[in-house]
Amino acid sequence: MEAPARLLPSLAFSCALAQWCTEEEKSGVDMLSPTTCSFEGTSNINSSVLAQQAILLFPEVVGPLVGKSSARELKKERWKNVLKHKHFMLAKIRRSDNPVLGKLVSIYVERSHPCLRSDKIIQWLLVHCERVVQKLNPRVLTPQNLTVCLFVYMFIARVRQMQMVRKEMNQESEQFRKY
Repeated sequence: MEAPARLLPSLAFSCALAQWCTEEEKSGVDMLSPTTCSFEGTSNINSSVLAQQAILLFPEVVGPLVGKSSARELKKERWKNVLKHKHFMLAKIRRSDNPVLGKLVSIYVERSHPCLRSDKIIQWLLVHCERVVQKLNPRVLTPQNLTVCLFVYMFIARVRQMQMVRKEMNQESEQFRKY
């Protein structure tokens, strides 16, 4: 069973970053302003949508990526608040419990951190991490918060389905070996 390439952290984060660079170059507008860093008012997929999807799908990447690209950033209060959130704490546990995931994250971080050394890019990532945290802890249920929660639920359901299929395949191969 093949997983779509979009389910790899390298493609998810790289597409978001490439889209952001393209948008910033074309518009000349500060892409870190509150009006440009949101889902609201978007009829198509922009860098904000891609970045927040990447963060939702692969929170395991964020801490190591920022630490490798700009270690001093992790000492700042805003990053500490983001990384204390349950979404990122559970990701850290998953990364340490699953050696394959840990290896995938370390490979991506090692290969991509030179592209993310710019303070502006680290700030862009922080803004979107904060937006994800806000959307995961909604005070008021809005269509945007509902969309994010639904996206996370669908991703988790798909991962569980893939795990069950893998388990069934392993059981079948064990039975086949017995014969």
